[in-house]
Amino acid sequence: QPDTFLISHYDNVWTPDSTSFGGDDVRALIVDDADRLWIGYYGSGIDMWDSGDPSVFADDSWEHYTDSDGLPNNQVLTFRVAPDGRVWVGTTGGLAVFDPADESWQSVTGLPGIQARAVDIDGHGHVWVGTEDGVAMLYSNGRVASIHEAEAGPGTIEHAEIVDLAVDRSDGRV
Repeated sequence: QPDTFLISHYDNVWTPDSTSFGGDDVRALIVDDADRLWIGYYGSGIDMWDSGDPSVFADDSWEHYTDSDGLPNNQVLTFRVAPDGRVWVGTTGGLAVFDPADESWQSVTGLPGIQARAVDIDGHGHVWVGTEDGVAMLYSNGRVASIHEAEAGPGTIEHAEIVDLAVDRSDGRV
């Protein structure tokens, strides 16, 4: 007899506060160190669900964030959670970071392109961002170093349009 799996489907009608999901075109999901679920939509921003105590439904909370809350754009492409708890969000309009200490959003400027398509973090805490026009590394002091195909030389970056990247946390190779 085959294994049986229970699959639950939530269409655009259920949340803990009886509102609705931000959209139905999910592009990114991630769970942060506080066990909050982040859902990124292509066109309607971000939902963040904090289930609190899993045995108590009443303490669940649901937040919805859009460009009016500080996102550069409502078309979310990617997420990454940093060791310090900040959530980095790539959108078609740029990169933003959510600081859980004060629950605020901040946009990042100085990237080589507009679309932050890929985000990863190395062992030193540097944030790497892939855009449609190259790669950038954000130092912990906020400085941005961009790497373009023309600057890196032929064969170093095969295409300036970066859609994904991965960082080896042990040695920092990208």
